[in-house]
Amino acid sequence: MAEAFLYCWTDFGLNKLYVGIRKGDPADSYICSSKLMKEEFQKRPNDFSRQIIAYGRYEDLLTLETLILRNCDARN
Repeated sequence: MAEAFLYCWTDFGLNKLYVGIRKGDPADSYICSSKLMKEEFQKRPNDFSRQIIAYGRYEDLLTLETLILRNCDARN
């Protein structure tokens, strides 16, 4: 089993993406660390879909996550 996974939640209602990384098993029911995203998910779970982007070592996936977030200018 891989150490970690990189995931992307799609919010079809607001047309937004949330990318994150997690150590452990994708089946552990973890959603994300974003308080706002979790609140929206609780209100409208049918508007969300999660895709696993990659599995691997945490450090490698952290690098990939950073690259994705910088390339899409996630801060803004």
